Amino acid sequence: MALELSAQDLQMGLAVYSADKEKVGVLRFVMTSPTAPYQVQKILVDRTDGAEGGMLVDAFHIQDRSEHALLLDLHSDEFLELPPFIESQWFVPSPNPQREGRNMGPNKNRGPRRQDRSRRYQQRPQGRNLP
Repeated sequence: MALELSAQDLQMGLAVYSADKEKVGVLRFVMTSPTAPYQVQKILVDRTDGAEGGMLVDAFHIQDRSEHALLLDLHSDEFLELPPFIESQWFVPSPNPQREGRNMGPNKNRGPRRQDRSRRYQQRPQGRNLP
């Protein structure tokens, strides 16, 4: 039986155990539905065996949750057969991340115009006791 979890129910770093009570990893990332109440759809688990990347687990495999751990309905060998998480399949890099999301209308990418600051700022004398 799957638990219905929202994003607030899970904390990154929770230990993840298989059905045979073996620690298989720690929770790294949660993928939720795009609208409220943001139900958990998948979790990304970093493996404890030191293998590169994580394993993507469907939320219906979460059997139980406590304050400190998640229990999956998968045995440890079934967990290791899950597809690995490949970031490029889920996230598309922005062509220019510095400009993403900003209004880039005409002249919006330039900073304030440089002006001759000598008119606004007078150079201060360096000594204290000047006549």
